[in-house]
Amino acid sequence: MASIYRKTTTRKIPVNAELVLKNGKQHARWRGRDGKFKTAVVIMAKDGTSRIRTEAATYTAKYRDGQGIVCEVATGCRTKDAAQAVLNELVERAERVRSGVVSATDDAVRDWLSTPIAESVADYLDHLRSKNRSATHIADCERLSLRVFADCGMRTLRDIAATPIERWL
Repeated sequence: MASIYRKTTTRKIPVNAELVLKNGKQHARWRGRDGKFKTAVVIMAKDGTSRIRTEAATYTAKYRDGQGIVCEVATGCRTKDAAQAVLNELVERAERVRSGVVSATDDAVRDWLSTPIAESVADYLDHLRSKNRSATHIADCERLSLRVFADCGMRTLRDIAATPIERWL
């Protein structure tokens, strides 16, 4: 059973908020950082203090992955239709893993493909430092790897291909 929803959170009432009655319920009204008015329902917390309940601007998808673990993933979508499309893709991936068409490892690799190369290079440099390589060697590795990927127009792990690098060399 998969679903999409907007997460709700509670927090302190903003200092500059005014309390107003709207549709028989108490609301807080204040100006946000962007200068626009914002409103939220005022609720009573467990400790007896008044707090506001706010709803996230984007949807969250909740589903069982290919190994049966319940996952909550931020879709980044502001519309319900777009969030549902993201959820459908996640459920489809989970079904492929459950049916054995794709291994769980291959499915996990798919998530790493969008990782920026700079992060992977930084991890590699940390590895070199842990092996006590010289500062000159580490600096050369960083300079050369970042230059090759930049000159070849490679920004994520998905972009890496042998042919452009061979041409560059």
